Amino acid sequence: NNRHTTLIINKAVRMELTLCEIATRFKKIGDGRIELKITSDFTVFANPTHLDQLISNLLTNALKFSPETEKVVLILDNHKLIVRDFGKGIPSEVRDRLGEPFNNGSNKIGRGSGLGLAWISTISKLYQWNLNIRSSDSGTEIEVQFPIEDEI
Repeated sequence: NNRHTTLIINKAVRMELTLCEIATRFKKIGDGRIELKITSDFTVFANPTHLDQLISNLLTNALKFSPETEKVVLILDNHKLIVRDFGKGIPSEVRDRLGEPFNNGSNKIGRGSGLGLAWISTISKLYQWNLNIRSSDSGTEIEVQFPIEDEI
């Protein structure tokens, strides 16, 4: 039998612990810019690697596309993760084509491939997490709304 099956193993993942671990990992490149605001903890059922990649990509983009003098805020509240930066915002042509690989807009400043947001979009769709992006010339806020699961 030449068929291969890919098994995605979902686990109950505590968001506060996951977020703190990722923030610690990013401490050096974040250079004191990462601010955590945790008002509630909750469980997400997902492949831990996918959740880590989603949060890491959001944090990488926020740090990369905002001024080095500005904070990046990670908010955990009411089954939501919000990543807020104070950069120049995501161009509308990129937001309109969210999920497409290599979608980095017409402003080719060499700072991104467009793969990070495409992967964030793919992971969100895979788990049916609601992804909401608000962006303007004063910053970007990306919100991931997770389903309310029965707590273990």
